[in-house]
Amino acid sequence: MNNKKFISNWKKYRRKGKKRYILENSIFIAIGMSIIPTIVTLVRGNEYYIDSHLSLSFGGLVGGLIAGLINWPRNERKYNELMNNNLDK
Repeated sequence: MNNKKFISNWKKYRRKGKKRYILENSIFIAIGMSIIPTIVTLVRGNEYYIDSHLSLSFGGLVGGLIAGLINWPRNERKYNELMNNNLDK
C-alpha cells in the first residue's frame, strides 16, 4: 500500500477510535475463522459440530483483539512518521 493510501485509510480508522478498530478487527477475524471452516465442513459432507466451530470463533475474537492491540500503535507510529516527514504528498 502506498503512503497516500495508508494515510487516507488510517485517518478513517483514527476518527472511529481505537476501541472500535480493535472491536471490528476482532469480529472480522472471528467471522473468517468460523465461516470458512463451516463451509469446508459442509462441502466435504463431514459432520458439523458446533462446539468446534464456536471455539474457532472464540479464538478469532481473541486473535483479533491481540492483532488490533499490536497493529494500532504500529499504524499510529507509521502514520505520525509519514505526516511529520510530509510523505503524504
